[in-house]
Amino acid sequence: ACEAAVEAVEVAHGMLTENTPPHRIAELLFVQGVLSFCRAQSIAAGHQEDKVMESGQTLQKELLIDSLRLFETAYQHWCEAYGEKSLQTVKAITMIGVLQKELNGEEAGLEWNRKELRIREELQGEVHPRTQQARRTFTSMIDNKLSKQTRQSSAEDVSSAEVANYLEESKDFEDADMGLRKPDAMATLTCPKSKNTPEYIRWGQVSLYCAELLNKWAASSNEYSKDIMVRAAEHSVNAVEVFSNQTTQDQEYTNKYCSGLYWMGLNFATLCRLGGGGKWTTQQAYDIANSSLSDCERLRQTAADETRAEVIFAQGVLCFCKAEAVIAGYLRSTKMDKEQLVERKFMQALQLFEQSNQLWTAVYGEKHLETVKAITMI
Repeated sequence: ACEAAVEAVEVAHGMLTENTPPHRIAELLFVQGVLSFCRAQSIAAGHQEDKVMESGQTLQKELLIDSLRLFETAYQHWCEAYGEKSLQTVKAITMIGVLQKELNGEEAGLEWNRKELRIREELQGEVHPRTQQARRTFTSMIDNKLSKQTRQSSAEDVSSAEVANYLEESKDFEDADMGLRKPDAMATLTCPKSKNTPEYIRWGQVSLYCAELLNKWAASSNEYSKDIMVRAAEHSVNAVEVFSNQTTQDQEYTNKYCSGLYWMGLNFATLCRLGGGGKWTTQQAYDIANSSLSDCERLRQTAADETRAEVIFAQGVLCFCKAEAVIAGYLRSTKMDKEQLVERKFMQALQLFEQSNQLWTAVYGEKHLETVKAITMI
């Protein structure tokens, strides 16, 4: 069986030409990767004999390494042809995750499994068998990671954000929030005394994550909770504070700063809609949201269309929230009457949602979770 498969792959390779499109090359590379993987599995099961190669490694190990290389190359070709969010590309992502785990440990495969789960949820839906299998695999890996972390000394750097991240992946927002309120987690959310330290950066990263987590939890609830949004706003302020001082050092920190501004804009926009909260009045919440999104727009003006669409969508949310705040009597205008201001803000919101919808549709198509956000608001 092995010899027949090898011969078939060799014949197929001989049929490649300069005009063979990348996605066809990717198909062959993927099959070749499957062949190497199956040969390695056959050796592991005792169906074939293993041996030590000239490199000093076993044949099984060399086959696994070769398989990973082939899947990674197929992934690159499919990304060029279809983009990452494609059922062809996700096949390679699945196998890369399997091989990374096999060769380099669970940590190496975790992000690939996370990526597979997100793409399958988006393209195939949450109830599809492949999606459910991807979730079981990902959940199992997170469980193993967390069990290892809890066995470590409390003095070691155990990220409580990882716990919340796992729960958020399962859409258990309330459990994630409860996890972040535990004493060991609260220590992670406390600002370190010394800035420009790894602990300070980590605090910013956890704050950024919490700003997003609490926003999603509030959005998934029957109605927005002022308490949740106040805490979400506080976390976004902390994240922006940390990464605003790091933008000259690393592009990654600049991206995190932009993300902080984005969530700051959304969180304070919602707080404006709710009539303010905590130490912020309605007007202050609006001003902070407006300023944050203006800064975010400026920094992302040369970004990809789908990234710019995020900011435009958030600006639409802010206009919508201001109109709602005016209707509720939380905000007033001295320049025009209430009905005119409300109509003006709703019209501005509609135009911004339509603009973000056009950008997202051009990039992702209409049947996409980003695009549907704009469709909902339109």
